[in-house]
Amino acid sequence: HFSSGRMSSGQISLDAASSAKRTRCSQGRSSPSRSTRIVTSERLQDADLEGANLEGCSFAGSTLNSVNVRDCRLNETDFTGTLFDNLILGVRSSAKGVAFSHDGKHIASGRDDHALVVFAQNGKQWKLKEAFTGHQDSITNVTFTRDRRLVASSSFDRTVMLWKLNSEKRCRLPEHEKTVYDLEFSASGNYLFTASARTIKVWRIKETLREILAEEITTLTEHDADVYKLAIKGEYLASACFDNTVGIWKIKEEDDDINVEIEKRLKHQDRVNGIAFSPAADLIVSAGNDKTVIVWSLADGTKLKSFKHSAIVWDVAFSHSGREVAIASLDKTVRVWDVRSDHLVTLEGHTKNVWSVCFSHDDTLLVSGSLDNTVRVWDWKTGKCVTSLPMGDSANGAFECNGMKLQGAKGLSDFQEMFLRDFGATS
Repeated sequence: HFSSGRMSSGQISLDAASSAKRTRCSQGRSSPSRSTRIVTSERLQDADLEGANLEGCSFAGSTLNSVNVRDCRLNETDFTGTLFDNLILGVRSSAKGVAFSHDGKHIASGRDDHALVVFAQNGKQWKLKEAFTGHQDSITNVTFTRDRRLVASSSFDRTVMLWKLNSEKRCRLPEHEKTVYDLEFSASGNYLFTASARTIKVWRIKETLREILAEEITTLTEHDADVYKLAIKGEYLASACFDNTVGIWKIKEEDDDINVEIEKRLKHQDRVNGIAFSPAADLIVSAGNDKTVIVWSLADGTKLKSFKHSAIVWDVAFSHSGREVAIASLDKTVRVWDVRSDHLVTLEGHTKNVWSVCFSHDDTLLVSGSLDNTVRVWDWKTGKCVTSLPMGDSANGAFECNGMKLQGAKGLSDFQEMFLRDFGATS
């Protein structure tokens, strides 16, 4: 995708960029290469430049379609007038996913050292109970089985791990092709659903006296872009996708078998990041880059109510009463929306984008995870933060873009622009 007619001394082709990528090792980064200069043709598409040293390169005036710059060195790189179409940044964060156990006594999240950490309630305090290590990259989400027998984590390292609380038992699922963004146990806890790239994989989970076993059953391939979030309630599965849709699936567990079929799709105007079922499984709420939170009828897929946010929404959660929806957003807040009265409670305290939210089962507490590397526990009815649990430092240490030029660039999301500016880009 490079124009050989525009190549000159000091410019390199995509193959050379890939070579620059390979020079980066796990212990550190390659030294800056002043000869690394790229001038693209009018369009660069489906290029995997992960980890490449592209300092000082010029992509000015080009169109970049589905280009992966995760962990790149982009200091002084020129993107003036560039049109971005699905730029893949691969932003890491501790506290990207949070979960309450069903009994409300445990909170799980991911720490900056890639450990899955579980906190236990001790009176009014939350104390670290266990830290499970095994992932090689940041954790994207976490979930408990309903009986708190197992806790599972997905990761940028393309793997899923299952852990037994108060035990040495663990299980690493076979590696997926790309980042695993989310995971959910079926209602019975006998199956696990994982979201990665354009697929949803279904795994049979069994626990013996000595080990946890996982067997891949099937792969669902109905979506046309990355599946980012999953939700399960009873016999229904929902999938939030970057193809601007929510997939509604019917789950049928019979004996030692499972069947999953898509029933309908719900349409947003942009990428969908968050979904949740109401407790009665008669409603579903979804939200995303179009800054709109929508409550749908699960029966016929009609829109029942909507809330227009001022920023990108990353996650939503129904309270267990079915009356409130918690909204995690780019604007650093958590908002609790009363779906019936439209009353809003705004929880302020995070200093960066809020990734995830979850109500405790008795609805007394709400937990949120943020790009500021903290998990906060809220008494959401009073707006008070009960405690803030530190998850470590920034997990994006491999990425650099100081002095990156973005003047006149188009196609970046609000979050991408914010993230790049925070790391030193100029526009």
